[in-house]
Amino acid sequence: MPVKDLFSRSALISGFVQSGDGVKGLKLFVEMRTKRVEIRVTFILCTAVGAAFDLGVLELGRQLHFLVVVLGYESNIVVGNFLVDLYAKCSVISAAKQVFDNVPRKDIFFLDGYDCWGSSAWSS
Repeated sequence: MPVKDLFSRSALISGFVQSGDGVKGLKLFVEMRTKRVEIRVTFILCTAVGAAFDLGVLELGRQLHFLVVVLGYESNIVVGNFLVDLYAKCSVISAAKQVFDNVPRKDIFFLDGYDCWGSSAWSS
């Protein structure tokens, strides 16, 4: 590929993850980060978090969550939705609730995830 920019890499990562090869997708994500490609879109973060969930690698999901915070996307509703999903499906309800609480504006899809996991499970 002659030009490897954020968008071409995002497309490749997404393609790998959607075809069931999350390992290749995450390797490409790590390579991209190593080469210091600036992340200017949240799509690639969501794809990486989704791959971590698909592979059942909670620790990687936590590291990606840290990256989300460092990059300043923690209040993004789409990224937040992926993180809530990751934590809830991995039975880390306290972390899912924390992410949920930190997203300032919630839409119907975000609230549907909350309802799906059961609001009683979120009670302190």
